[in-house]
Amino acid sequence: AQFADDLAEVMDAIGWKQSVIAGCSMGGCVTLAFGLKHATRAKGLGLIDTTACYGADDRSDENPDAGIHDLLPGDAVPWRTAARGR
Repeated sequence: AQFADDLAEVMDAIGWKQSVIAGCSMGGCVTLAFGLKHATRAKGLGLIDTTACYGADDRSDENPDAGIHDLLPGDAVPWRTAARGR
């Protein structure tokens, strides 16, 4: 939430009342927080390769050596079988 407030302060400093806000990875979490805390200032949100939050329930914690294919159910990625030879 602090990063969202920091972004609002930067926008104030450069004179922007509103903007489209986009973020990748952790920046996506900041973008979501900005949209919640400063909704009237966000014309739109762009979320790229992100999550709503990072925490103990992150599925990557189950097997840190696994790739994305091992974390997704088999039918989530149609090319999984062909690409991995399964």
